[in-house]
Amino acid sequence: MSRHQEEPVEVAGTVIFLMVNEGTKSEGRFPFLYVNRDAVYKLYLRGDNPFENNGLLPYDGKRVRVSGVKTENTKKSYAAGTLTVDAVAPEGRPEDQEKTSGSE
Repeated sequence: MSRHQEEPVEVAGTVIFLMVNEGTKSEGRFPFLYVNRDAVYKLYLRGDNPFENNGLLPYDGKRVRVSGVKTENTKKSYAAGTLTVDAVAPEGRPEDQEKTSGSE
């Protein structure tokens, strides 16, 4: 029995929603954090519905800083691992932050 090592982290990157698992029952748009070309992590906001990801939708295409725990991926995959996010905050210019923090 192998256990995945979880590590507390704070990471900055851009939230992107990508279509994955095309042609399967688990096909859908899922959130990822693009850190750099060698580090892309699948995102899960703790307490959010993982099939809807409503808590992360406002950040799509935005640069953010997330804190939570990282689980490394031991299989060959499109993601280096999963970030289970406890907190997410916009990063960058103040006018960008206003767009994501207000109600629409």
